[in-house]
Order: sequence, then structure tokens, then C-alpha cells
Amino acid sequence: MEHIKETVIRLVKSRMFIASVVFCVLFAILVQRVFYLQIVKGESYLNDYKLQIQKTKEVQGTRGRILDRNGTVLADNVLAYSVTIEDNGDYDTTAQKNKELNATVRSVIDIIEKNGDSIINSFGIVLNDSGEYEFSTEGTARLRFIADIFGYATIDKLSEKQKNYTADDIIHYLCTDKTYGYGIDEEKYEKADVLKLVNIRYAISLNKYRKYIATTIATNVSDTTVAEIMENQGELTGVSIEESSIRQYNNSKYFRLSSAIQDRFLRKSTMRFLKRKRSPIP
Repeated sequence: MEHIKETVIRLVKSRMFIASVVFCVLFAILVQRVFYLQIVKGESYLNDYKLQIQKTKEVQGTRGRILDRNGTVLADNVLAYSVTIEDNGDYDTTAQKNKELNATVRSVIDIIEKNGDSIINSFGIVLNDSGEYEFSTEGTARLRFIADIFGYATIDKLSEKQKNYTADDIIHYLCTDKTYGYGIDEEKYEKADVLKLVNIRYAISLNKYRKYIATTIATNVSDTTVAEIMENQGELTGVSIEESSIRQYNNSKYFRLSSAIQDRFLRKSTMRFLKRKRSPIP
């Protein structure tokens, strides 16, 4: 018995035993960490990794040609080009982001308009005949637009001050706010140019949580615009040309008639359904 006790004591005091214990503890920690990364957080880390290396893009299918019984083309697709921009730059500060992105947007606008094309204007503020900013909508639609500017889900969250914001106040807020502003110098540009910059920057900001989703700046641009954009693509970070198709109707009067027939058929079907619904159950 004493011999076994001495053997155990000698084993415990040996360096090999201590090294083995340390090795087992470290191995247990490693197994626990691998289990946490692979099993507990594996799916989450995999999804995050896919977001960094994969880019999902929806591409609309091209509609088919429509011919009459003589083979004459009634409806066809015409190739068109759109100018898009992605906020995929790498910035150290918000100020740097605003400076570089504004310069890119300004250059693209100059190219598009120089060649007789125009940018998309889906912003809720326009210039009136006097050259002043004004809302393009009134009432609840105007408040909904202001709520979107401030990132509120409902108009009820707007303060009274925000509800009474004028179009000039909204433009000034988007140009100069330290947190959410676009860093646009209102004194450097004319109001029309400021509005164009704000219009595109706001459209880009709608995809800020989906950074690699392209924002369309202009549609159906000329070949000259396409060529100039492609030539300067090295300097225009995130700007690209995308192909699309425009539906062209060679005999539009027939399609207007077809739409009218469809509307009349839909109304008749709805009336028959309502009559059946109101009829008493036998």
C-alpha cells in the first residue's frame, strides 16, 4: 500500500504529469471553442461570410415578341442602357466618404447631361418656376416623405418642428447634418445642382443597409454617354453601365384596345362574383 502511495505522489510531482494536465486543459478549451464556432455560431458566421463574397442581383426576364398572323412584329424589346452607382468605396471617415462620393456623382451628372440625357428624379422636392425648392406632394404624402427623411416608420413620430419643415429646411438638413448629412456645400452650387446631388445621394442612402445594391441614376442613355462612362470608369468608383430592355409597341392602338377589353372583362367578372356572393344559400 505504501508503495502505491509513493508511486502516486511521485507521479503527481513529476513534470510529465503537470504537462499532461496542462495539455488536457488546453485541449478541452480548444474543443469547446471549436464546438462554439462550428456548431453554435457556424451558420451565423457562414451567412456573414457569404454576404462578404456573394452578391445577389435580380435580373428581369426579357419578354417575348408578339407577332400577328402575318408575321408582322407588333411588340418587341429594344436594348437600352442604364447608368448605376454602388456605394462600395472604402472610407476612413464620413467626411471622406461625402467628399469622394459627391465628386463621383457630380462627374456622372455632368457626363449624362452633357450628352443630352437626364438623371432620374424620384425625390420629393422639386424646383418651382421661381427657382425655389418646394414639395412635390401635399398633406399626408408630404409628411410621409419627411418621416422617410428622418428615418421614422410612421408620421406620428415626427415632432411638430419636423412636421413644419419647409423644402428648404429639408435640403439644408440633408446637406449639412453632421450625422446624416451629405456634406454638400450649398453656396458652391446652384439650387438645381444641389437638388440633383441630394436626389442621387438620397437614392443611394436608401440602400445603405444593402451596400452592394446598385442605384440607378439614369435610364435609356445614349451610346455617347455609355462610351464616356466606360472610358472614365477607373475614376468613377462604383459607377457602371447595365443593359436592360424597353418594350416597344409598333401598333400601340391595338394594345390600348386590348387593355380596355381586359378592364371591361375584369369589371364584369367582379360583378358576377359579387352577385354570387350576395345570393342566398339554398
